[in-house]
Amino acid sequence: MPPPDRAARQLPDVHTTSSRVTPQTLLPAVGVSVSAFLLFGAHLRPLGYIVLLLSLGAASVLDRPLAKDLLLIGIGISIISTTSVAADVSWDRFLAIGTALTVAVAVPFLIDRLVYRRRAIRFPWRGHRRWPTSEKVYLAAVPLLGWVILPYYF
Repeated sequence: MPPPDRAARQLPDVHTTSSRVTPQTLLPAVGVSVSAFLLFGAHLRPLGYIVLLLSLGAASVLDRPLAKDLLLIGIGISIISTTSVAADVSWDRFLAIGTALTVAVAVPFLIDRLVYRRRAIRFPWRGHRRWPTSEKVYLAAVPLLGWVILPYYF
């Protein structure tokens, strides 16, 4: 158990703040998923944003904790939707998409920690254990293979 001063500073875990899943509360989550499809798959931006806003509004009426979580997801979706994810391997697109994806992860993470004062979003870095060789190889191989394959693919 952590020392008392450290325990007092710990943020709530997602498991202590989650609510019960019901068919009613599932609908706003489905709506957020549909909005992502409309924005990225069907390229229907106005309709996608409308579905996203209606889903977040429904969640805030039906279940406040769920609304907080879906708002974080909606913020990430909205940030990603600001840039084109069209297949283009030029450096300017690489940087634009990389920046959008970084901001889409960082902003909800920071809101969760600094505004909501909890730890619903976590990244298990495994900092206290050695990484298996397979994980190290994977981290090196994926960018290398992408760099080699993608220019010929597009």
